[in-house]
Amino acid sequence: MIPLILFLIPLVSSKEYCVKWAINSGDTCWKIATNAKVTVEQLKERNQGVPCDKLSVGDKLCVLTSSIKPKCLTKMKIKSGDTCFNIWTSRKLSEREFKEMNEGLGCDKLEIGKEVCVGVESVQETTTLEDKKPALPMIETFEPCNEYTTIKQGDTCFQVSVAYGLDLADLQAKYDCNALQIGDTICVSKNFTCQHRIEIKPGDTCWFLENAFQTNQTEIQRSNEGVKCDNLPVGRIICVWSADDRKLPNMTCTKWKTMDKELGCYDKKFFDHHRPF
Repeated sequence: MIPLILFLIPLVSSKEYCVKWAINSGDTCWKIATNAKVTVEQLKERNQGVPCDKLSVGDKLCVLTSSIKPKCLTKMKIKSGDTCFNIWTSRKLSEREFKEMNEGLGCDKLEIGKEVCVGVESVQETTTLEDKKPALPMIETFEPCNEYTTIKQGDTCFQVSVAYGLDLADLQAKYDCNALQIGDTICVSKNFTCQHRIEIKPGDTCWFLENAFQTNQTEIQRSNEGVKCDNLPVGRIICVWSADDRKLPNMTCTKWKTMDKELGCYDKKFFDHHRPF
């Protein structure tokens, strides 16, 4: 009988290393994602547990990942009394950032004289073009794209075309709409035309949007082809702050109001005293 020989091949998992983005005063998840050219969904996925409505100045978010670990350029020797917290705080690093630089380091038993990494090479040297783009579309195109939408559970090309006012035939020509998978991306705007979008909900009116975003009916209709204020399409994702208009203000909420039972979101009394911006 011929003996059976088994070859055990170890599974190699490709670890993704983060490139951090420092949060400055006034930053929001949408603004950070836009500047980093990733989707808000991707930003949230890479920073699970971080509330986008409560970002703290000086915190850091992971906006890009790379399978190549950044090379350590700056090291320091541990002295008596040092702790991991003191080290990453003094070097203006986040806990996650410091521990990623020093994989396997036991912060509960630091060795005096041991070197730890406190600085890595710049993002430009370690990321590739693939790292800087959102997830690739199912079919590569040579056309430039500024804004993507990420496919979620139940999404179809038809729903995307309706939501963004796109031509369904064009989407079907560029993408395999019968094979959409969660996480796939579809280009919804070739050029930078919009700073901020919202989804129309039942009961929304142009008057409400004008007050909430300091815009006007003409601007809303001009920025969204086919949208009419007398019949806003529920589910349509419209632009409320176009690229060629004013500078996008800080979208972080700085003031809250407790609503009375008899006061609704569309009550004029609410907006007369509580302008969003």
